[in-house]
Amino acid sequence: IHKGGIMPFLRRVWFATALATFLTVADTVAKVATQIALPTGRVVVFPKVLSLFLHYNAGLVANAKMPMPIIVAITLAVLVGCAVWLRAAWRINDTAVTIGLILILYGGIGNLTDRLADAHTTDYLLLFEHSVANISDGLVLAGILWLVVISTRKNNRGRARFLA
Repeated sequence: IHKGGIMPFLRRVWFATALATFLTVADTVAKVATQIALPTGRVVVFPKVLSLFLHYNAGLVANAKMPMPIIVAITLAVLVGCAVWLRAAWRINDTAVTIGLILILYGGIGNLTDRLADAHTTDYLLLFEHSVANISDGLVLAGILWLVVISTRKNNRGRARFLA
């Protein structure tokens, strides 16, 4: 059981859920706005660092071409795996793992919804004049990084915290 009790756990989890919900909605709005406002060209926000640029990603990661049914199947398998892991983390009130998985799930669902509706994801954040992403991609990346960071924290028995 979480050392701080159930209420601090729930407050942190509900905050993370509300933030992920807000960012997923913001991502959807940004995708629509970008399609309307930037059908061609780009807007430089910070030179050589960040631009707004409309890009349709029909691949899985980094435009890696793959048949749509395989992309959807891989995405669903990852989301189901995260949901099962989330259930286990929730049972033991593991706040850190729960938050990381919520971020991954919301980001994955945001991109899956986009892909099912349009047969591609709509990316609009051009980073360092090389990679194009969206907020859902950022949620997935933040969740993965969060889980990596917390997995390196060791408990007294020398195991990764989320494996304890």
